Amino acid sequence: MNNTLIPTLIILILAFSAANINNEKQITGNQILEKITQVFKPSKQLQTFPTPSKNQQITKTSKTLQVLSVQPGTFKDGGILPLSVGYGAINLRAYEKLGIPLSPSDYDSEATSEEYVALNSSDDMRWITSLAKGTEQFPFDSQIYIFNITDSIIENLTIFWEGQGDPKPAYFTFFALWNYSNESFYPLSYVDFTSEVDQVLELSLLDGAEDFVYAPTNTTEEKQVAFLVTTRKFYDGIFGVSQLQEAATSSGCDNNWKPNPPCTNTFDSNYNTFGLANNNLIANVYFNYTKPTNAVLGTKWQIKDGQELKINLTLPQTCFNHEPLQLYASSDAISKSSNWFCWNGAAWSNVRTYSLGTRPQRIFEEAIYWNVSTSKGVKTDFIQLEVGTPKSIAILFSQNLTSGISWNIENLPAVNQPANGNNGTGVTEYSASIDSSGTNVDVYIKANGDLITGTGPSIPLANEQFSIDLLDSTVPTNIKMPLTTTYSDNKIGNNIPDGTTIYLKFFLSAPGSQSPGEYSNNVEIVALPAGSPAP
Repeated sequence: MNNTLIPTLIILILAFSAANINNEKQITGNQILEKITQVFKPSKQLQTFPTPSKNQQITKTSKTLQVLSVQPGTFKDGGILPLSVGYGAINLRAYEKLGIPLSPSDYDSEATSEEYVALNSSDDMRWITSLAKGTEQFPFDSQIYIFNITDSIIENLTIFWEGQGDPKPAYFTFFALWNYSNESFYPLSYVDFTSEVDQVLELSLLDGAEDFVYAPTNTTEEKQVAFLVTTRKFYDGIFGVSQLQEAATSSGCDNNWKPNPPCTNTFDSNYNTFGLANNNLIANVYFNYTKPTNAVLGTKWQIKDGQELKINLTLPQTCFNHEPLQLYASSDAISKSSNWFCWNGAAWSNVRTYSLGTRPQRIFEEAIYWNVSTSKGVKTDFIQLEVGTPKSIAILFSQNLTSGISWNIENLPAVNQPANGNNGTGVTEYSASIDSSGTNVDVYIKANGDLITGTGPSIPLANEQFSIDLLDSTVPTNIKMPLTTTYSDNKIGNNIPDGTTIYLKFFLSAPGSQSPGEYSNNVEIVALPAGSPAP
């Protein structure tokens, strides 16, 4: 008899079956089958095994490391976020950031309740983060996810993410996990999205998961895992659509304007009316604009002055980057000119002066043509964290099953002779209990072939049969299944949880012409994680 464990994922119990047939008289068709034994040598050892690597696992790259380190600075508080704020399910918090965050708690705002709903399932409802304009020093849109988990022992982590990054080729989207040990983002992978089509990614960390899980000293708090998605925003000066805003968010005049034509003519949306400074004065009118979401450099300031033509002025980046966008125009009756300015954050910058013609100081109208980017930054349709915990499987056999399954057959032929431990219609003495951790199991049984002797005679394997029950220890069923040499033919437990007991009864048939002797074969039982292919 022997006991063997098959490596990786499967527990195998290999038993030696023996049958001893003695003929006490001359063979006249009344052979005596004295003893047939099948022994299942049990094992209570726990076999641990790793979770299989995913088919779509994406490898780490040095390019990811280079890009994720472009923004300088360190963060020293570990990035722990309170669990009592925000919307969403208790096991997930989601945040967004303009630029690359230095830690999980370096964010600008939390997702709204509607955005949390968009993350719940793969349904083309997406949470979109589009904060960068494309002109910043670090034009990245970032989403930060904080998962709260309760698993006591964590072996590996897998993130399932569906969505899009910036579709411009070579404007990469990066994925990283926060390492709580060295306080930095650890790159998992990057993707070069070249179209606005969702991709489904499976990003796995198979080793060293303990460094990526925040384990609070307060046992009432949950553990946390932080995940980052960040994409570089594309901008080339023309990428976008034009959006007209005729009236400024706010406008104001000083007191140096003529009462007629008045300063209010300069923002009445009528390009045929104008304002004019009083004699020997310089009159100013101010315009403030709140920039729309996704407005990018390339925005035009449309004006009409004494030249009496609509002219589009290009605003310097220093002015465009200021929020709000601040502008003013002056009607100069002293120098006979009109002047147009934008605020660059430190001073007023002149973008146009006109001093020709008969009335150059006229100010007719102004408006903004926003260059609105069509890029949407990070779009996430669905996200989920899968935590891999150590798994183990063992089978504990009843004492009678351990001692062996035996038949005492004195009359041939024998048809479905019950094994001695079947106990008639009572409680069977043959049982196998599942002891598993971290997984349900599938259980199979098979034999290696017919029961044979060393001299040639055999008992066909189809003559060995069994019945099972997972609830009733008397195994009342009349269904008897023959043993075969294929595991898939003999599944005796499907997706069964820890603590389940499989009750068995065994039967044997032998023809009247069976030769005396000792017959044996090998019987194997395997237990493996539920859903795994049959071995």
